Amino acid sequence: MHAVSSIRDDMLEFNLHKDWPLPSKRSVRRPSAADPFVMVIRVGEETIALTDTLQVFHQKVSSDGSTTWLRYVTDQSHVLRRKVVITGYVELNDHSFMVWDGVTCSSLLFDLGAKKWRVVMPWAAFDDALPRTNPTGCVLNGRCVFVDGFIYTCGDGGLCAYQLLHKDHSLYLSMPKFLPFPWSEYCVGEAMCLDYAGKDVESGAILFYVVQGGCVPPENDVDIFIVEVKTKPSKRTPSNKMRRPVGVDLVDRITRSSRQREVFLPRCCFAVSL
Repeated sequence: MHAVSSIRDDMLEFNLHKDWPLPSKRSVRRPSAADPFVMVIRVGEETIALTDTLQVFHQKVSSDGSTTWLRYVTDQSHVLRRKVVITGYVELNDHSFMVWDGVTCSSLLFDLGAKKWRVVMPWAAFDDALPRTNPTGCVLNGRCVFVDGFIYTCGDGGLCAYQLLHKDHSLYLSMPKFLPFPWSEYCVGEAMCLDYAGKDVESGAILFYVVQGGCVPPENDVDIFIVEVKTKPSKRTPSNKMRRPVGVDLVDRITRSSRQREVFLPRCCFAVSL
């Protein structure tokens, strides 16, 4: 596991095969004029780093083990030349990913093949019949997961599911489908993170891990939930290629106590891929 500093040009490496994986520092070479990295993700076979001005770098590891970050020459004509505050991201496939900008509350999609940014508009901006505000308070929070045509993310008290919609050569993000958690404790989305666990081929149900921490005393406890999202075939795609989420059930729960005194916020690790 690698963690790239957003302040200094260095990297911490954790070897998870060791019993006590102590971090070792590795140098990171990149153009001196580049802004600090704010996020590192894995997209297909590439390790991608972003700056807060939407500069995109990919990682190259030399034979001596040193790491160099090479900048993509990207087309940014569809995005404003300003800094963003990334609150979440999702890998859509092996050659594209999307981030959520907390400043404008909008989504930005990057295509590695075309080396091009695209703005993903909220569907409410296209359809006047839909409300302009988000009643559930959902945003793309931390690490999100794309499964069967829906983007899943942790929201306040549950999961939110979005669709990517194509119309008139533009991309839109649908209004979220809110799926409340079945457990009694209430927790904000910023204190949770999400990971994909698998899928039941016969029923189409999707299994997720939800890690929750730092919300209820003792604040250093970490809860790991295994949840099942029940789905139904979408009317638009009767061939079962896209399944519509309809509810969440709790499968199992594990509680672990952290030895650290600091409050554990899983979202702090949203830019780490295992």
